[in-house]
Amino acid sequence: MVLGSIFASFAPSMILANCLAWLVPAARRAFEEEAEPFPDITFRSANRGLLRMAMLTTPIGLAVGLLGALLP
Repeated sequence: MVLGSIFASFAPSMILANCLAWLVPAARRAFEEEAEPFPDITFRSANRGLLRMAMLTTPIGLAVGLLGALLP
């Protein structure tokens, strides 16, 4: 039951952590400097990829957690 809930919460929590880190100006500058050699990796593209992952893993994880709760 717990394992499904853990997998369901991974992507949304990573999106939230990304947004919270983005709010800190020093962290944002450091992340942007680290990403300079990779022009196709941005804050927006990272969150878009995490959102796609969340659209797959969250419903599956919640279904597994619900199945675990229903089984004796």
